[in-house]
Amino acid sequence: MQSLKMLPACVCFLSLLVTSSTAAANLPQHLRGNNEQDKVGDDIAGVKTEPEILHFINGGEEKLTPNEVEDLFGSKAQDVKVGEWKQDGVHTLTVGYTTYQDKVLLQQYVYKPYRFGRIVEHNESFPYSTTSQRFVISYVEAYDLHKDSSKAGYVKIIKGGVGNRNVTLHFKSKRNHGLKYLVGLWGRYVN
Repeated sequence: MQSLKMLPACVCFLSLLVTSSTAAANLPQHLRGNNEQDKVGDDIAGVKTEPEILHFINGGEEKLTPNEVEDLFGSKAQDVKVGEWKQDGVHTLTVGYTTYQDKVLLQQYVYKPYRFGRIVEHNESFPYSTTSQRFVISYVEAYDLHKDSSKAGYVKIIKGGVGNRNVTLHFKSKRNHGLKYLVGLWGRYVN
């Protein structure tokens, strides 16, 4: 009796399978299987076709410009200027690289509690002590300790950084969440 209940589902699946494989040429493209779609750049009647990406507003009447396509589907090269790397910053910031000559200058926990209905912002300058001023920073890392990325904040460099003797980081939380970051600085000794 159990197998009779599954019979309509099996018949429906088989009919879809047969229909999609035999009549795929007459089906609209959005109903075809992935392997049956027209390939971009195929020749149709001797004419080279180019992909057209239409946006879904206004019934797809307007074509997107290449910049709009890049905004939707790709990532543009971000500026690496101080404070302009990304608009909000990143959840985990890593800038620079370490070598065998580098030493850990600082590892510090940055914590600010949440404020109900508010966004917590905080600027922190590193390093504090004057003994670290003999070192030049070669690697900056700010790691968000939130387990859930939906609670993670943003961090960006607003002053100094790699190649300098100090760095100022700007931390920004999401609304109703606090800041939990582990900041690490690596550098090498200079005279």
